[in-house]
Amino acid sequence: MANPFLGGLDFLNHTIKHWNQPATEAFWENDFCQFAYRANGVLSVKPHQSEKPPLILSAGIHGNETLPIEWLNLTVMRLINDEQTLSRPVLFVLGNPKAMSLQQRFESLNLNRLFCGEWRNQDQSNYETRRAELLENVISGFYQDEKRFSPKDWLHLDLHTAIRGSFREKFAVYPFVKDRTAPEYLPKMLKQAGVESLLLMHKEANTFSSYTSRKFGMESLTIELGKVKPFGQNSQEDLVDFNQTLLGYLAGNLDTKSQDPEIFCVDKEIIHCGEGFELNLSESGFNFTEYPPETWIWKEHNKEKGKEGYTQWIVFPNTQVPKGQRAGLILRKSP
Repeated sequence: MANPFLGGLDFLNHTIKHWNQPATEAFWENDFCQFAYRANGVLSVKPHQSEKPPLILSAGIHGNETLPIEWLNLTVMRLINDEQTLSRPVLFVLGNPKAMSLQQRFESLNLNRLFCGEWRNQDQSNYETRRAELLENVISGFYQDEKRFSPKDWLHLDLHTAIRGSFREKFAVYPFVKDRTAPEYLPKMLKQAGVESLLLMHKEANTFSSYTSRKFGMESLTIELGKVKPFGQNSQEDLVDFNQTLLGYLAGNLDTKSQDPEIFCVDKEIIHCGEGFELNLSESGFNFTEYPPETWIWKEHNKEKGKEGYTQWIVFPNTQVPKGQRAGLILRKSP
């Protein structure tokens, strides 16, 4: 099958229109690149000649996080239309087409909790369950195609926007893998891209970026690029630095002269205890709300918790989760 985007639909709208249809693989090329449409919302692009290590760019794991979805679509179409130089193999992934069509975070299951094989423990007829399995298989296939590169040289950026506002609008989450440390270029690349803070996770998880780092040893990050908005209400001007840095990386140019971002590490995980649980934060409170020393942050069974002799911050606060699930992460500055 030839280029499926010749009929007037771009990558994003083609993905949404065909979310419930089996994808037909398509292969084509232009003067600079080879294209392979692997599955609905999944496109690999490889330059005819390259010695640069691969990149995976994903967005839309949550279907209502539209700014990075629109950015990824524009980037794909620049490559299809010969408007962008490419120096390395890239796999573009729009994660949850059904949720994107509904403009919802997910249909029934949080896709970003189903990786690392967790999908096997869920209803196999569920769309998100099947999608997690498909994406794991697609990543495995792409990895096998490019095994000549060391896993540590691979980079996976999983792009999101947050439900809440944030005092640090753009921040990255570095999944936990035992004994792993980030290469020197990576924090500097984040800072150059306008990502102000880097959060080091404290334990393994089942997110998409955790899957590629745990399974293959890639350098993987979840990156939050702002706040959730509906399709068409975003401004790509909010991603000027990010766009410039990533397009440069696609072309083979990387400036590592910038400073490092702020680095935080997870100090505590807040678990919703049920009755008597309370966060010391309004429902509209921001990520990276700061708690001075000796300030209580949450209550368990009406008892104040979180008081420490140092400043702490909260991210991903959510009191609407069921009992026993995570209601937020408490951070401290990393030395």
